[in-house]
Amino acid sequence: MSLVPPFFLFMRFVSEKLDNLIDLALKEDIGDGDLTTRACVNDNLLGEALIVCKSRGVIAGQMIARKVFEKVDTHIQYMPIV
Repeated sequence: MSLVPPFFLFMRFVSEKLDNLIDLALKEDIGDGDLTTRACVNDNLLGEALIVCKSRGVIAGQMIARKVFEKVDTHIQYMPIV
């Protein structure tokens, strides 16, 4: 008998499946990388992004976005400000 509540087992299962899905999506989208970007952009270049909404709305998928950024680069700082 498991001492872990079913909800936590479910969340672990979902998290593993989500990680697999993110890996597959990144592999498909990025593959070996974009040749033009690799040729023109320095690997040590740092950037910053700000996403601004022009009107009220609903923000969804922040947990997934954080996981994707963490997989792409562990040095990315993802700070949602809502």
